[in-house]
Amino acid sequence: MSDKPRKLKFSMRLKGPGGVNVSFWRFTEIPQHRRVDPHGQGGNFSLYDEGWETIEGTYTIQPNEVVYFVIDSGGGDAVIDDLVVLPEK
Repeated sequence: MSDKPRKLKFSMRLKGPGGVNVSFWRFTEIPQHRRVDPHGQGGNFSLYDEGWETIEGTYTIQPNEVVYFVIDSGGGDAVIDDLVVLPEK
């Protein structure tokens, strides 16, 4: 946990048809451990063909928070490969 904002970048390859929703579940320890609402939005990504496509995005973690990176179905049968989440420098 940091008292300064931190930026994350994420990327993944998706193959459709289908989609995924990316979100960031936020938590803090101040003044006590608890979830913070609303969740941070990473994006909704949909593919309409069978080919691979690279998806990228960023998210800024607020001061005194930690996050869980969450992917859920956006419908269909999307396949995910090469998922990377890193701090942006």
